[in-house]
Amino acid sequence: MEFRVTNMSCGHCKMTIEQALKDLGVSSFSVDLATKTVRVESDEASEEAVKNAVRAKGYDIA
Repeated sequence: MEFRVTNMSCGHCKMTIEQALKDLGVSSFSVDLATKTVRVESDEASEEAVKNAVRAKGYDIA
């Protein structure tokens, strides 16, 4: 799955999102600050669970 996080703007934002994904049990992901794109490959978590984890940290998903 792939989605944009519109209000991710700095390294701290990137680290917060990475930690939220790790806490959810997702092990294969990439967070690209330049394009504000998050890519996740996961059998452990649904797309909705991943997006909810990111939203819970205060980020907006496009």
